[in-house]
Order: sequence, then C-alpha cells, then structure tokens
Amino acid sequence: MPSKGAKTPSRGPVRGTSDLRRADANGVAPPEQPDKVRNVALVGHSGSGKTMLTEALLAATGAITRKGSIAEGTTVSDSDPSAIAQQRSVALAVVPVMVGDIKVNLLDTPGYTDFIGELRAGLRAADAVLFVVSATDDVDAATTALW
Repeated sequence: MPSKGAKTPSRGPVRGTSDLRRADANGVAPPEQPDKVRNVALVGHSGSGKTMLTEALLAATGAITRKGSIAEGTTVSDSDPSAIAQQRSVALAVVPVMVGDIKVNLLDTPGYTDFIGELRAGLRAADAVLFVVSATDDVDAATTALW
C-alpha cells in the first residue's frame, strides 16, 4: 500500500488494445436517466460485418479516432485474447456510444452457433435489433436460422 501522498504510476494505453485509438470523452458523462439509454443488438452470421459496423459507428460519432482491424486485433468489441487469436467474436461485447444526449449501447453478438447463449443474452437486453447481412454472400442457412 503506498504511503500517504505517494503517487502511484498511472496505467496508460497498452499496445495491442483499443485504448490507443480512443478519442477524448469531451466531458460527456453517461446519462443518469434510464430513458436516455438504448440497447441495440447487432445480429448476423459470422463474417457478416457486425464488428466492423460497430467500429464504423464508433468512428462516425467520434468515440474512437480510427477504425480498428480484426486481423490486427485492434477492434473495440473483440479485446478478449481468444477472440483476437481466432479473429472472430466469441463473447457478447457491450460498446457504449453517445449520440446527442442518448447513450446507445451497441451489443456486438458472436455469429457462430457455438456461442448462441451469448446471442440470446444480447437479445434479452436489447431494445432493438440490427440484423446485419453480408452484401457479398448469399443468404445462407445460418442467416435464415438467426432470422
């Protein structure tokens, strides 16, 4: 335990994490009124672009300074070491973003059926669902089953 008045070293951004890309919070505190919070689940099959859509929305609102990369392991919602190693979401990620005075919690769900429990947890918490379908792939059985 540090002595009184001693300064403890602050933990800055860690290389390989999304903290390096975060923009200033501009003094915006999370809203305290529940009516100012929205939970939006991003649902779709694996590889449809849910995580990259999350990155694009964060960059568009100024929450991050640049979009991350799945291949480099620098996305905000996939910070778990196993998600980075597998280059896919393995757990539900909650990514808050301020839109005006509304706090929107983006719920980035995994797309593989192995993680259906994480998807269901996200759906239970969601006020709305954004269904993401890949523009380059056909609508496959996994997409139909999720729908």
